[in-house]
Amino acid sequence: MAAPLFDITEGWTEPLVAQLLIADAVFDATGMTAASVITDRNGLPVTVPTSWDVAASSQIKLSPVGTELLARNSPYNVHFKVTDGSGQVTYFPPGTPSTIAVHVP
Repeated sequence: MAAPLFDITEGWTEPLVAQLLIADAVFDATGMTAASVITDRNGLPVTVPTSWDVAASSQIKLSPVGTELLARNSPYNVHFKVTDGSGQVTYFPPGTPSTIAVHVP
């Protein structure tokens, strides 16, 4: 199993920032929208506010409020959904989702 994209403690409220790459290269996501598709270990959807931290370098930011990501529902699967101005959608990663591991404080 690959290392989690984020490894945090329950109650975490600092932004979680990841850089999205295509073929190991940064792409310019200026003008595109960002969303996260997150499910808990049972496959239930979880909503965490998502935005660009720096769109030009594809740095995406999750902003948990401290109650969405609970240790008892960890690990979480996450894909980032990026939509351009014409409605074309790309998911990161393109295959198997990344994970978020959450631990009890």
